[in-house]
Amino acid sequence: MSGAFSTINKSEDKRFFGDVFTESPEYHNLVVECKKTKAPINLYELVSDKSRIATWLEQTENESKGKEWVLIFSWNNGKIYYICPKEEIVNQLKIKKSIKLDKYYFGLFE
Repeated sequence: MSGAFSTINKSEDKRFFGDVFTESPEYHNLVVECKKTKAPINLYELVSDKSRIATWLEQTENESKGKEWVLIFSWNNGKIYYICPKEEIVNQLKIKKSIKLDKYYFGLFE
């Protein structure tokens, strides 16, 4: 179930954070935020504090309210990428390849 569903329906359920909801206990403390864009994202946007990614990161950090989080994003006909703040999240999601950029881990879902 999506976080948007809970917002539209004014849900008071505290389990709804981010864009994805799961009943799996393994992910109860993980906020998943998803973004899709038409225009491709370039490398500059990964390091700029005035990019779409910077805006998405700020939103994700604010909405996660202190919980662990992952931002998943892609563009039309593109691959699916992620950014998260901790290596433990990379391991929890069983992601094989990642790099650390400043204070975030970045990678590609394969």
